Formats: sequence, structure tokens, C-alpha cells
Amino acid sequence: HGSEAGSFRTDCDAISTFPWKETFETYPSGNFVDPCWSNIHTAGSSTTKVFTVETAVGSSSATHILQLPDQQSGNIVELTLPTMIIPEDSAYEFMLDMYRDDNSSYQMDNYANEGLRIIADNGSVRDTLAFVPRGCMVTNETVAATNKAGWFTYTFVIPHSGSVSIIIEGVSQYGQPTYADNFAVRQIPTCFPGTDIHIIDSLITT
Repeated sequence: HGSEAGSFRTDCDAISTFPWKETFETYPSGNFVDPCWSNIHTAGSSTTKVFTVETAVGSSSATHILQLPDQQSGNIVELTLPTMIIPEDSAYEFMLDMYRDDNSSYQMDNYANEGLRIIADNGSVRDTLAFVPRGCMVTNETVAATNKAGWFTYTFVIPHSGSVSIIIEGVSQYGQPTYADNFAVRQIPTCFPGTDIHIIDSLITT
């Protein structure tokens, strides 16, 4: 499935120092290629499109961001991050920014099943942490809707320790691109400075 367009991960040292972050700034535009990641087409009719690195989208001033290109309905692309060795003595989380688009006349029907599925795989169990729809007005059991387009930060608890693969499954349905940036894995904070804390929402505009 898509070997001519994708990249397959080779033997690399697992990441064991956290926090870890990837901003995609050091990669050139075009198909995302890194020997420690896997970027492959896994389902659908197009075997030539995988995740790419592109420049700014919408009103964003970002220079390089990750893009799931517009594809035909039913296409799925899997981007597997470098293997992580998650410590057993505390909880860790995966974070990413995603651009939620706004096209009100198509939101509910066309965008509900288009976006990024976040998966954690420890080699024996493959857990879906969330599906983040591209359409900003779409909601599901783990991701809330918003009434305007923009970049939002999403954080998900990693349910495994030891050797873990974080997988970003890109799902296309109606031929529109999806954008993400600023991947991170970090220990979940257990204490905070002695200042006022205001919890407003799980979605944080960047």
C-alpha cells in the first residue's frame, strides 16, 4: 500500500528523554520523509499521496506545518512517530495543534468523518485516543465543536508505558486538506505554581 510514495521506518534509537517536540521546521516542503518515522498510504484508491510538509494555512504565520493532502473518499494515510519509551512511574500525554476549518454549508454532512485519528500502540494493544474532525462545527465523544475556524491545541493521555508508538491516521472523505503542527510528548504536570489557576476549556487557541 503506497510504498512508492511513503517512507518506512528503519532501526532508530527510541526516544526516552522528555519533553519531546516536533515542529516540522527543519523539513523541506514536500512529502514528509524521516528515517525514524513511517509515512504510508494504507487504504483507498490513491497510492501516491501521503503526509507532506507545507507552508502557512489560513491566517497562520507558521512556516512549516504537516498536511494531509486533499484525497479521494476512503483514503487513509498513517504517520507513525518515532518509538517512545514511556516511563512507568508517571503519566504522559501526547499533544498536537490542529487547524479546524469552517465551511458552514458542508460541516455536518461532509466533515464528520474527515480528520486525524490519534492512536497509541504498545505492540499488543492499539488504542484510539481520539478522532479530531477537520470541520470546526463537528463534535464527538472526545472533541468539542467550535463556532469558528482556527488552530486549537489537543492533549490526550497515553494509556501505555514502555515501548509505545503514536500513530496519526489521516482520514480523507471529500478531498480537502487537513493541517497539524507542534507534536509533543511530555509528562503530565502533577503540581502547579502557587498562583491563581483558571480552567476554561479543553480547547486552547494558539
